[in-house]
Amino acid sequence: MPASFFTRVDTGAGQAVFRYADASPGQVGSDLNVITETTNTNSSPRNRAIQFQGELYAVGEDGVYKKDDPTLLTGAWSIVETFTARSTTSTARRSGIFVVYINDAPNLACFHGTTTSAATWRGHTFDGTTWTETAELTGPTITHFSDMIVYRNVIQFFGLTAGSTIAGSYDPGLGTFSAISVGFPSNHLSYTMAVFNDRLLCFGPTAATSSQVFEFAGGVWSAVTGTFSGTQLSTGNVVSKWACFTDGTSYFVLTKGPTTHGWKCYQYATVLGTPTDISTTVLPLSLLSSTDGGSFGGSMVTARSYVTFDQDTAPGTGDIFLSFVANGTAGSAFSMYKWNGTGSVITLQDTGGDVAHAIPSGQIQGGERIWTVGELDISITGKAGVLGGEEISFKAYGDSGTSDKIVSFRYGTDGEATISTATLTGAVTGGSATRSGNTVISVNADDGVTTYTCIWDAAADGFSSGDRVQLKPVISV
Repeated sequence: MPASFFTRVDTGAGQAVFRYADASPGQVGSDLNVITETTNTNSSPRNRAIQFQGELYAVGEDGVYKKDDPTLLTGAWSIVETFTARSTTSTARRSGIFVVYINDAPNLACFHGTTTSAATWRGHTFDGTTWTETAELTGPTITHFSDMIVYRNVIQFFGLTAGSTIAGSYDPGLGTFSAISVGFPSNHLSYTMAVFNDRLLCFGPTAATSSQVFEFAGGVWSAVTGTFSGTQLSTGNVVSKWACFTDGTSYFVLTKGPTTHGWKCYQYATVLGTPTDISTTVLPLSLLSSTDGGSFGGSMVTARSYVTFDQDTAPGTGDIFLSFVANGTAGSAFSMYKWNGTGSVITLQDTGGDVAHAIPSGQIQGGERIWTVGELDISITGKAGVLGGEEISFKAYGDSGTSDKIVSFRYGTDGEATISTATLTGAVTGGSATRSGNTVISVNADDGVTTYTCIWDAAADGFSSGDRVQLKPVISV
């Protein structure tokens, strides 16, 4: 069973947070608020609730909410940051909530559209103590979001205005918005982003019968592979979501077949080029078209696929789960499968849930989508360069009183698969904690009271000054 994840849902009468265990949802607490806007949408795949410093936060219609008691599945939510001059035409002008690092310190970040125009925005950050809202800023003109991701501590996003694809970014550290020109066609809602080998990539249609991979570099999106056959039938606001992900070695995309219904899976090597069709090797017959020997039937105009990446249940493994649903009709269940590598068919994990819950493509690091009663939480709070590596500062949450927790760190350069154990060296400071090999032992998860430090021997792990690498803390008993 993968670790649980969250989705923030428009229920029709209010906005609520659901916790998914496999494909089985359960509401967390009461509704956040009552919906009063004229148009509501769950099309953003990053419309999430996340854990931050032992608390649970979610973006609502009118602001950011926090669960009053994060140790209970019942109870109320309270608004902790109110959106100024918020747009009331559509909940689509709310970003998902993310963890970013500003001056090496973790912050929550999100943004909302204002009433002035479809091009005016306000950003929000929270450093664990104080919420900060930017002045009204001009950015991209967007009425609906389609995808978001954090890349190098900037929130990158795609959206739509008048049938045209728009790209943009919000930099929480600088407090700025930027509009990014793209040449994508109007059937934009299939475009999806992922990080691969520290490169921000997206995949989607270039025309009615072709697809392509694009890369964001130098402030623009540019094609990095030749087109290949792959059709997307929906246009405009009709959602047909594709998914892309990485296993640390290759980059994969899930899309529909070029001429018949049914799913396709393509693999790109480390050096992006012509993809390999591995559909019949990794997908079950129920997802394949008749052309590929499968039994999938019906239209795929609004079919969706989602990816969740679980590296918390068993640190060092990094399990990938793929979810599929045949359409966008409220009440339609999705099927969750476990990825078993490029040589085996994915296996069914569970079936259930509701496509209207807008399952998040949860590929964000740091445990943000994981939450259970009394679960431990850990945050890196700072870093400082030392000879051959970095001194890492961290705080732990969730079980104050007993110094019996174990902390380790995982690293990776790929974008998601931070599964290699980091080499620790030297002394540990904070409480009664000490180092035992590559772990910090006797840690008290005292809800952030104690700041612990340890030294990562980055040189021993093959890194030198200037290298980009992700580092993820892991805490257990």
